[in-house]
Amino acid sequence: MNPKLEKVEKLIEEEAYKINANTNSEFWGGAEVIIAPEEDERIRNFLGGQNVVISFQQFQPQRQVVITKFASELSWLFYQLRDCCSGTYDYASKYDFFGLLAFAANKHLQENPEIDCKALLLAVLKQGEEWMNSHELK
Repeated sequence: MNPKLEKVEKLIEEEAYKINANTNSEFWGGAEVIIAPEEDERIRNFLGGQNVVISFQQFQPQRQVVITKFASELSWLFYQLRDCCSGTYDYASKYDFFGLLAFAANKHLQENPEIDCKALLLAVLKQGEEWMNSHELK
């Protein structure tokens, strides 16, 4: 595993995300992905006004929303992965990268309704690691 991602994994294992997530109340919103604790009018408008997203995503490119009670913690992880993985995505592939992270989060939440926060973060981190292992900007 990349040393930067190992550091993030250690923070997750030590549950340091609890402190860090609570000091940053800003939920993730970028690259056509929103993370929130509940659906509201803003999110319904975001999803209802699907624009064409130019992307090479392996799944259908579209706006993604992750609704979870762990929105602060997951947003924290997205910010960590944004920093750790910069250089593996560019202005176009960022939609793929963050879309895949959101897809991984939603898939994990759907398959594990009783999931705890740490397991969710580790699942998304794994997707970030897979991206890093297969992408490198020249």
